[in-house]
Amino acid sequence: MIAFLFLAAVIWGVTNPFLKQCSAGMKLGGSLKDDLNYLIRCPRYLCIQLINISGSLFFFMLFEKLKFRSDPLSLIH
Repeated sequence: MIAFLFLAAVIWGVTNPFLKQCSAGMKLGGSLKDDLNYLIRCPRYLCIQLINISGSLFFFMLFEKLKFRSDPLSLIH
C-alpha cells in the first residue's frame, strides 16, 4: 500500500515542473476558452497531464484498499 502512495508522490513531483513549463506560454488573464484551446493544442502538455492523472489514480487505489472507520484509533493494530 505504501508503494501506491510513493508512486503517486513520485509521479506528481516529476510531472508538475513539466506542466508549469508547458503552460508558461499562456497569456495572463485569458479566457477559459483561450486557455483550453492553447493547452489542448500542445501534445506534450496533454501527455504529461495524463501521466499526472495516473498519479491520482494510484492515490485513489490506495484509499480503496484502506478500510476507514469513524474511530480514529481503528487504524492502530
